[in-house]
Amino acid sequence: MNGNKTEVKEYLDEYAPLIEKTISRFEKSGDKELELYLVIERGLSAGIRKAEFSELYEGISVEIGARVFVKGAMGYAATTAPTSSSLDECINRAERLASLSTPINGWEAFPYQSRTPEVKKYDPHVAEIDADVLAKATGTLISEFEERDVLLSDGSLSASHSIELLANTSGLFRIEEGTECYANAEGIAEENNGGKQVASAYDLECSRSLDILDSLPGLAERVSTLAKDSLHTTKCERLVGTGVLTPLALLELLSGTFMPAIILDAVLKGRSALAGKLGEEVASPSLSIIDDPLYPMGMGSYSYDGEGVPSEKKAIIDKGVLTTLLSDLQSVARAQDFGMKGIKSTGNCVRGSAFVMPSTDVTNLVFSTDENLELSEVDSGVLISTLVGAHTANPISGDFSLEVKGGYIIKAGEIKGVVEKLMVSGNLYKLLSSLTGSVGEPRMVGSLISPAMAFEGLTFIGE
Repeated sequence: MNGNKTEVKEYLDEYAPLIEKTISRFEKSGDKELELYLVIERGLSAGIRKAEFSELYEGISVEIGARVFVKGAMGYAATTAPTSSSLDECINRAERLASLSTPINGWEAFPYQSRTPEVKKYDPHVAEIDADVLAKATGTLISEFEERDVLLSDGSLSASHSIELLANTSGLFRIEEGTECYANAEGIAEENNGGKQVASAYDLECSRSLDILDSLPGLAERVSTLAKDSLHTTKCERLVGTGVLTPLALLELLSGTFMPAIILDAVLKGRSALAGKLGEEVASPSLSIIDDPLYPMGMGSYSYDGEGVPSEKKAIIDKGVLTTLLSDLQSVARAQDFGMKGIKSTGNCVRGSAFVMPSTDVTNLVFSTDENLELSEVDSGVLISTLVGAHTANPISGDFSLEVKGGYIIKAGEIKGVVEKLMVSGNLYKLLSSLTGSVGEPRMVGSLISPAMAFEGLTFIGE
């Protein structure tokens, strides 16, 4: 389906009454509840391969997910572009699955309608963008790389406009609108100087507004500079020193270690090293980490979570002390069996596609520290651009051993070049405790908003 902003609203006008009608006639009793989640998304994307357009896509998707609780047991099913009959069948499937599920003893009810905070996550210019604008921007990105004599080997630009509707038999009925834009690029630099040498680099940009188009030259510059610098590498056999992680590298490390560990469900299942450590110091006293779903134009921002719980800003780590584990209504209910009484959802139920079960996740992780550092103050270490293999890190222990891509050696405060092959190993929790300061300005990379961060005591091994 092709579409634009008007058509997205037309789909909402078509399906909202169907959801209201379905909710109102669903038999609600003390042991039976229904929740419906509708997501309408118009997406545009342009792909790039070897500095040429590889594809240009535009379309609209309509999905509805149905979650049913029967006597505390949950069932979930989803369908696309539903009719009244197909939605009824989807709900019936969810009910049948609920009948086969184990009840969650602590489950109480879906939330009622309540006041929610306002959050900025929508840009009308993105909602109104057409394929020609995206195609022109893609051409601009290709040209930016050509001007720098670097091949844009792989990349993409995308823009989307979505409307989400959440309703349940407790009387909740909410609608939220948002936009998202992404750009990513991999560049390849070549040099023939006594033999062909090739090096590559990767980076990305994300935004909820069309100002992402203004960031394309900066994206091309970062990728091109790193690719060219990687043509002339230096050796490093073994080094124990400071690791300065760019926001992208920090996100890659956190996604396989810290982010899973701060989820209440992971603690309940014995899959987190943070179990039993609420109120204890787990990081440097200078470090604070906030989960902020109200961050203006943040990629994870929303006024209410995927279950309808109003959003609120909360500290996960406050000056080194673990203060919060992220949860949703289901995980809070399960916690009752572990003797954790009286806790409330933190409003971190996250949903994307209706075909994916709602689950607990971070929104916008904001890192901050009162300690600032200049690279000139680093005696010995590595500036880490990106990490490879972050999925191999151990989310339970926090141990990791990863490949560094684009690692700049720092000696006596000066950058001495990119290391050809380098591995970095350590433990996340020791890492967080060894923070020496932030470097540069904060940058938003997906769900992370942070400056580069410097940590002591990392072990680097090369060839």
